[in-house]
Amino acid sequence: MVGFNNYFYVLTASNLMRIFLIFLFILSTLFTSAQRSNFVYIQSEPARLFSVVLNGDTLRSSKSGYLILSKLTDTAYQIAVDFPGQTWPTQYFTLNVLYSDRGYLLKDYGDKGWGLLDWRSLLVQYGKKNHATTSALPSTAAAQDEFSNLLAMAAGDPSLRARVENKQADSIAIQPLKKVELPDTIVPVQTILPIKDTATSWQDSPLITNPRCSVIASSQQLDRLVQSLDSTTADLKRVLLISKSLQNFCLSVSQVDVLAKKFTTDEGRYDFLLEAWLYVSDRSQFDRLFTVFKNPAFVVRLKEMLQ
Repeated sequence: MVGFNNYFYVLTASNLMRIFLIFLFILSTLFTSAQRSNFVYIQSEPARLFSVVLNGDTLRSSKSGYLILSKLTDTAYQIAVDFPGQTWPTQYFTLNVLYSDRGYLLKDYGDKGWGLLDWRSLLVQYGKKNHATTSALPSTAAAQDEFSNLLAMAAGDPSLRARVENKQADSIAIQPLKKVELPDTIVPVQTILPIKDTATSWQDSPLITNPRCSVIASSQQLDRLVQSLDSTTADLKRVLLISKSLQNFCLSVSQVDVLAKKFTTDEGRYDFLLEAWLYVSDRSQFDRLFTVFKNPAFVVRLKEMLQ
């Protein structure tokens, strides 16, 4: 009987230990998931001021029409989009932020109304004019981190360090800017030609045909931007850095080519060229940039987006 009791004790202790380890693993998994942070980038086309309402909080876009919703967890969010000073009714959308960052183009599709074009899937979600209450966006306190420092360095504006909106409409979700990058196979970074050598291989048009543009980035501004990109490990963050800088200047085709070669994936290059289209000085030469893609499918995809 003593032996049986000892056996029962050992068996029970073993089971308890196993249950404890399983419980510990589940807790650690849940904790890791809770730490995951995503963001959504929204760019209006053509550029116009808009605001996003989430559970009573209003986040206003930049004057050039972009907004970043940061530190989102893996779930779906319902948002209400308003256009200050305009007659369009409030538009309601659902943002699926599941295991990845997202990027959308906010456009007026005429009779179909306003829509959010997913940059990855090229699917359009049309807004609804009537909706129940929207879901809450997790509260985010302003925190100075590596990425906000890179934004400040790229734009040459120290005041950009970690501005996150949660209370007043006059603040912006990060006050910077642009996608979504789904996890992709990382391609080893290729040796990049020096900026001077690459630029000289192009013959940029001296004309500025893009009405958005009044000034093209100087060589010093381009160098500073390249240094910021070199300090960033994710293609999506590179797009965001460039997009913020493009609020201050435009790029020539050769400058876009230099920056495109800083991206490690075709997905990243696609997102960047989609943004650069809005701020390239001479769009008539933009098709020369299609050679940066390794997969020709991205060329077809980009042409469809630019039509």
